[in-house]
Amino acid sequence: MKIPPIAQPNTVSYNYKSTKMRGLLVILLCCYLLSCNSDDNRSTLSIGKGKEVTVSLYILDSKGIKKIEFTSNGHKHSVTEHALAKYKTIDYGFNVKGERTFTLLVYTNFDTLKSEHYVEGGYHVKLACDASHIKTLENTGY
Repeated sequence: MKIPPIAQPNTVSYNYKSTKMRGLLVILLCCYLLSCNSDDNRSTLSIGKGKEVTVSLYILDSKGIKKIEFTSNGHKHSVTEHALAKYKTIDYGFNVKGERTFTLLVYTNFDTLKSEHYVEGGYHVKLACDASHIKTLENTGY
């Protein structure tokens, strides 16, 4: 038995709607994946002026941290509790002439943690912290 010609347009219409729905799902999925990547791009905060010495501070847990402060060459750069919630890493850069030290202070609800490091041009220091400690992961120069 032959299918009447009236039934054929419904079949084509159904396939068209199904294809349209799949296309919409693909677009929504792409938008979601792109929004996930934009958060990763914002996970690092860059502060300081200069690139001769670089410091990467990994925030293990920002809970309990009120402020983080870097001091070098008499200049202070700080990150507040509110800004810390947005970032997992702080990259701090500064220029030096000769040998210097920089200081990292982590202000918590109950204490102030301090870490001081000797550096000269070309050094890169990797640190990690939370509200209870500051840990040196790596301290390398050229």
